[in-house]
Amino acid sequence: MLIEVKSSSKNSLGKSLQKYKETLKCPLAFQVVFDLPGNNQANEWLVTHAVEKGQCDQAVILPVSSFLSLLV
Repeated sequence: MLIEVKSSSKNSLGKSLQKYKETLKCPLAFQVVFDLPGNNQANEWLVTHAVEKGQCDQAVILPVSSFLSLLV
């Protein structure tokens, strides 16, 4: 799992994160941001893609609270 932490979601997903994901053949890559509120849609996506499947083709942006709920 790759994790990139940013304070703002105003910029698009970094290309370097996706490149590292592909190069290292990592199943999951997240850009975790502090300025997005956690929500049920993000939590449901985490359960269906990260927990049940264990992989996602693209790196994704997630609110920090949703990402932390994955670790509990």
